[in-house]
Amino acid sequence: MRERSSLECEVGDLELEYEKTKPPARPASSLPPVCAQPSPWPDRDCDKSTPSAYTEGRRVARLREVIAEGIVTTSPHHASSKGGSSLFAGSWDWHSAVHAHWALLCIARVRNDKVLEAWLDKRLTDKALRAERDYLKKNAGFELPYGRAWLLMVLFELRRRSRKSAQITKLTEETQESVVGWLERSSFPELTGAPRFVATHESWLFAYLLVALSEPQSTAILDRVRAQRKKKIEQVRAQIAAVRHSKTDFLHLPAVLAAIDRVDPTTPAKPASYPLDPSPALDDPPLDDTNAHSAGGALVRIWPYAIDGHRGDKKACSRLHARLTEMFSRTDYWADSFDHVSHWVPQFMWMATWLAAGRP
Repeated sequence: MRERSSLECEVGDLELEYEKTKPPARPASSLPPVCAQPSPWPDRDCDKSTPSAYTEGRRVARLREVIAEGIVTTSPHHASSKGGSSLFAGSWDWHSAVHAHWALLCIARVRNDKVLEAWLDKRLTDKALRAERDYLKKNAGFELPYGRAWLLMVLFELRRRSRKSAQITKLTEETQESVVGWLERSSFPELTGAPRFVATHESWLFAYLLVALSEPQSTAILDRVRAQRKKKIEQVRAQIAAVRHSKTDFLHLPAVLAAIDRVDPTTPAKPASYPLDPSPALDDPPLDDTNAHSAGGALVRIWPYAIDGHRGDKKACSRLHARLTEMFSRTDYWADSFDHVSHWVPQFMWMATWLAAGRP
């Protein structure tokens, strides 16, 4: 396994390439604002609050830097296992490394970032993918459902490229089977007492969302997903809408359901409306073990607004950009602490940005 020093060289080389092409620095007054007003920031007109191409580019560049640095940070590594190779051995744990790779793959393709694409190609080799396949087959319950559902997003991005790879095809089939099989075997709601729903890594609903976002091509898989929706989701809609979350939750389940309604290829009808409720105030800095998960909840709440805003809903657009601009201004919420936020929150921010662009 490679040591951190050699991995740091990779990011260093990546940064040197960007130094050659980055635009000249702009005055400090044009940088993202400091947190100078009470949270939540108020909604503004959609057209006025939508970031310019320049601002969007700077935001994405900063996300890219933080995410890439997280990938090559191998200590501390919270989880006991780092998988089958050095591919997902960085970040705080295996699943964080996985969704970091998804975000960078998506950024590289959407932004036509050839330098980043080449860096990822060197990491996501057939040899590395085969090693992960072998490890996952030997450890059937490892990172199921959360990490493996995110792995479907990585494989979705790899399938969107012209690269032909038997390893990508086989790993996609095997991971779809493991995640969809888990959805079929598992209860939903997950718990018998109160609260009945899980809004962390073991969330059934969030695993379902990632399956839908990964756009399965198999008719058989789609039929099985459709059956789960009818059997489990449709029976408890009202209960999901009424969920009250704890401070340890990093998912907002009503928003997860609303996102499913908007992206699921098996959705039978027009999506249900998603209320434009007031955004909760962000906690004062610093974030720590007791409240760091609130960053995820704040972002997942706006994912449906991102989708609706792209479809022309001006109020949803205004709410999305009010919260996203506030979040970018609060680096303590996504960039300052590796242990608490920077290993995962930038990926959730990129998800909002990607959904707002129409999932290009």
